[in-house]
Order: sequence, then C-alpha cells, then structure tokens
Amino acid sequence: MSGILSIILLTFNYYKMETLNYFELLEKTKGGKIFSLTYSRADKSLGYDKFRFGVKSYLKGGSLKYDPIKAKNLVLFNMSKKQYRTIKFERIISAKIDGIEYKFFNDTFADSMERIDKAIENINKLNKIINR
Repeated sequence: MSGILSIILLTFNYYKMETLNYFELLEKTKGGKIFSLTYSRADKSLGYDKFRFGVKSYLKGGSLKYDPIKAKNLVLFNMSKKQYRTIKFERIISAKIDGIEYKFFNDTFADSMERIDKAIENINKLNKIINR
C-alpha cells in the first residue's frame, strides 16, 4: 500500500509544479533572454545547457524549409557551444527562466495519469460494492 501512496504523492507534487505550454515558453523567453533547458536528446541521453532565441551573428545564410512553430520545435542558440540547436518541445523536461524552474511532461504522461485516475476510481467503486 505504501508504494501506491508514494506514487500518488509524487504525482500530486508533480502537478503542483509550475508548467508552461509551447506558446507560454516562447513568450517568457522572447527578447534574447538567456535561459536553461534540460531535455531528452534523440538518442535518449539527457542534455542541459543555456540557450537563447533570436541570435543572428552566427547565421551562414539560408532559411528553414519548414515552420518550427507548426512543428512545435524550438530553434535555439546554445550559448556555451556557440551553435544552433533545434529541440522538439515534447522532449523538454525542465526550463529555468528568470530563476523560476518549470517542469514539462508530454501527453503520454498525462494520458497515463488519466488512466491511473480512472483505475483508482474503479477500485473505489469495487470496494464500495464489496463492503456493502
């Protein structure tokens, strides 16, 4: 029973943390503001660095052949490596902007939590039937 309680408490605390959606993240980081991201790379390793939107000094010409906003991609400048990076929004784990840490989770996690909530609800219904 304590294992289930731990999961419920961790879930509750996770939902209490501040989160941002894609457009809120863009809004909070506009104007060349430096911020840090923790994210999952394509090879499943974790990445962490300081980034910034809007850096033009290292561009070599050309333009993107797709709309990063429609694809929910972030085209960022990595401040330590002096290179551009494209990070999928769904791969972001956390961001620190103006000293505030924001947590992110993808829809798969949210869907899982809905299924867990429904399962707990069904268990409670069964308990009521059994305890009559």
